[in-house]
Amino acid sequence: QLKHFKENRSEHLKQLENDLQNTQASANRNKAILSQSVEKRQQVEVDPNLDRDYKHMVQLIEIWKSIADD
Repeated sequence: QLKHFKENRSEHLKQLENDLQNTQASANRNKAILSQSVEKRQQVEVDPNLDRDYKHMVQLIEIWKSIADD
């Protein structure tokens, strides 16, 4: 049962890291859009939750990693 639990946790960790990479890519796209819009002096919509979600995801991964090391 413990082995099964560890496998599940490992899968979950991979999924979290995948989500994090997607969020990072999304954040980079938003930064690029934002810098372009600054050059053009235009207003652009950037998701205000993105930064908070990203930080939250990083915290989650750190917690999962520390649990996985136990």
